[in-house]
Amino acid sequence: ALADVVDPVAAADTKVGHVRVDGHGHVRGERPGRGGPNQQSAVGLVAEREANKDGRMLELEIEEEIEYWNIDGKLLKYAVSNVLANAFKYSARAKSPKLVISIRNNHLIIEITDFGIGIPAAEMPNIFKTFFRCSNVGNIQGTGVGLMIVKYAVDKHNGMIEMHSKEGAGTTITIAIPS
Repeated sequence: ALADVVDPVAAADTKVGHVRVDGHGHVRGERPGRGGPNQQSAVGLVAEREANKDGRMLELEIEEEIEYWNIDGKLLKYAVSNVLANAFKYSARAKSPKLVISIRNNHLIIEITDFGIGIPAAEMPNIFKTFFRCSNVGNIQGTGVGLMIVKYAVDKHNGMIEMHSKEGAGTTITIAIPS
């Protein structure tokens, strides 16, 4: 279920407006029609081991009510958590990463944008290869397997993954999962 991926925000009984997820996995914001703060666990969005420690919060926008989408929740939850962890990891001290969830052309769209170090253009063709790490990561820890697994998870859903990046400006990863 989609709630496994955007736990528990997408499972809310009303449309979700703009909310923020802090690095400890808590959602803070307003839900239309509810008035009052929404503060719930969102570990489906940000893995605890990658909890952001610099005070930034994930900007989350769910563009329309999504009640159910036929997905492997555990697999897609891992994929989204990995991309979000990377968004925080490779954009330290930058503007908060953003996650937008929407429906377009019968596809669930999950778009994650960070404003960090970006990916060198010459290295983009290698980004989903096993053990590949970009030349500009410096001392940022990683194994080079995360995005390969993300691609595998998206492929298992007959989905598509696109990446747009500019070195020094940030990266946007868009995942599209068909209905």
